[in-house]
Amino acid sequence: MVRTAAQVKADGLDSRYLGNLSDDQTYTTRSYPTPRTGDIRLMAKSASIESARDHNPPVVELRVEAHPDQLAVLRAVAAAIALQHDFDLDTVADVKLAVDEAATRLIMGAPEDAILACSFRAALPLLHISLSAPTNDASAIGQPRSFGWHVLNSLTESISVTSDDSRATIDMSIAEGSADR
Repeated sequence: MVRTAAQVKADGLDSRYLGNLSDDQTYTTRSYPTPRTGDIRLMAKSASIESARDHNPPVVELRVEAHPDQLAVLRAVAAAIALQHDFDLDTVADVKLAVDEAATRLIMGAPEDAILACSFRAALPLLHISLSAPTNDASAIGQPRSFGWHVLNSLTESISVTSDDSRATIDMSIAEGSADR
């Protein structure tokens, strides 16, 4: 049953279980009988999900141990996000390779027990990816003459490396057909 927030409040339901009720949103209610308490109503905000998508692209954040064993996880998540946003298979392969290369650079410079943070934001036609980790040697992360750096440049629309004394970040944007240029 779809009800307005005013109707839900009029029912006297405990707001601790409902979150912040906004009068301009609609809520889906379902009744589930339980043996102990009788009737429990569950709520889902139906309007807030769509409005959030209209204004801000969703961000997926992932934190893993900065260890080569975690590269497969990063590649799988990157591929799943690219596929979800209807990138073609060649671009999905480029995304996986770019994430693998950037993460490898950060992992090789990270101290033991460091955490690698990776965020993905699809703002079509681009997929923005940011990877960061603590580093022992920030100058080695973005060496422009290395083969890996050349690969990253050829796979991405844009790429940048920023670092301070203790943390390095690689930001990149990939569009469909980035490697074709």
